[in-house]
Amino acid sequence: MGIPLPKIKPDHDLDETIRRASDLDRDAFGQLYREFAPRIHRFIEYRTRNRELAEDLTNQVFMQALRAIGRYQHRSIPQFTGWLFRIARNAVADHWRRSRSSVSLDPDVHMRDHVESGDFAGQMAQSEELANALKQLTPDQMEVVALRFSQNMNHAEIAAILGKKETAVRALQFRAMTTLRAILARESD
Repeated sequence: MGIPLPKIKPDHDLDETIRRASDLDRDAFGQLYREFAPRIHRFIEYRTRNRELAEDLTNQVFMQALRAIGRYQHRSIPQFTGWLFRIARNAVADHWRRSRSSVSLDPDVHMRDHVESGDFAGQMAQSEELANALKQLTPDQMEVVALRFSQNMNHAEIAAILGKKETAVRALQFRAMTTLRAILARESD
């Protein structure tokens, strides 16, 4: 992802940067990339469990955002964040639709990114249990869990991204966590 550069701090600076980017200022768009790319990458990697794929899809997201930023009407930072994450959600969904018929049966392909960390066996067992449990959630529940815990987003931000009411997001998270607890408790017995 390159060398991390300083993040934009105050909200008014970020608002101004978004406005400049929507006026097709490439430097401003570059600042937005540096600000949001790590979050988008984490979200996509959480959804795909593949670092290299996440890098590719993150680049696609920002290419799509660059093509569309001139039509973007800025109102608020949460609205911009939602817009960007909707592009990311669509990129992940498009990827899964395109690759549905070409899934690799080689487990090494799916776990290669996790080998670099220390306690591989312990992390693998926990990661596999959690991944299996997450697969049993509904797509909406998985989305809420990904945004809430990989992105530390609040319910209002998630609601804006998903186009749902905040109470619906809270309910989805509650049901997802209840389901995950039950599945993981069964597996640990």
